[in-house]
Amino acid sequence: MPRNVAASRRGWGYNGVERTLDTYVDGRLISKALSAATTRPKNLIYSVDTTKKHEIGTRLEVDDRVFRYAYAGSDLLAGWGCQAYNSFSNSTNVEDQTIGAAGTAGDTTITCTAVGTVTADMFKDGYALIRWELHQYRIISNTAAAALSTFTVTLDEPLWEGVDAASVVTLYRNPWADTRRLTGGDEALWASTVGIPPMDVSSGEYYWAQTWGPCLGIGVDNIGATASERGLYFLASGALFTMVGPHATNNQPANQPAGFLLPYTGPGPTGSDQPGAVIHFYLQIAP
Repeated sequence: MPRNVAASRRGWGYNGVERTLDTYVDGRLISKALSAATTRPKNLIYSVDTTKKHEIGTRLEVDDRVFRYAYAGSDLLAGWGCQAYNSFSNSTNVEDQTIGAAGTAGDTTITCTAVGTVTADMFKDGYALIRWELHQYRIISNTAAAALSTFTVTLDEPLWEGVDAASVVTLYRNPWADTRRLTGGDEALWASTVGIPPMDVSSGEYYWAQTWGPCLGIGVDNIGATASERGLYFLASGALFTMVGPHATNNQPANQPAGFLLPYTGPGPTGSDQPGAVIHFYLQIAP
């Protein structure tokens, strides 16, 4: 159990009743306080912001659903999955370099060498992976740096052992720091879906991406018409497809699991396959 648990944020249960929820306060956060805590969450999830109002990745619980505060790096469409563009391994979004200086057990910062231009707090709430020692830490903040210069990364807890000066450090941004629909070229085949926007979102806006619970998505017609057709995958476009479609066979790559179909679709007066391309399913990305 992580330490320093405090009742420091608000959440809402059924019928919009406000309740207090516990959260971690030492940087290892399950969720973060909403600055607009008096606003009913059902009003929040169908709104967008042109300026950032909450920390990226802030977790919002509404009835059985979970949302994360995200940034749109491209235009997004309601019901279509969006991908974490910052998972790409390039100098803009991921730092992967020999550590800038050795670290001592108990240090709360590490020194890194910039591959490309690094802006202040670019990696805030992301992760630092120190690969020789097999460490993983949450990032609290980072300083700015020009390419090939050193910068400082503040970690959520002290190093539990020393870090060798020859160790390789990879810094990953928060998964919701830059979400896009990667529908062009081969990019879509190399990224993972991290949420579904409940409404259309324009590039450059902040919004609430659904990551868990009952959800509407876009898929192919007649999902559920075949017996045992329950599991769903994300296609590269962010659409849904049944697990009888493209998935791992003969050691080939697999599409990302999305969740499972919710309604009963079998024979009888109450059973029906999903009409059209709008799919009611249980989303399973980040609870």
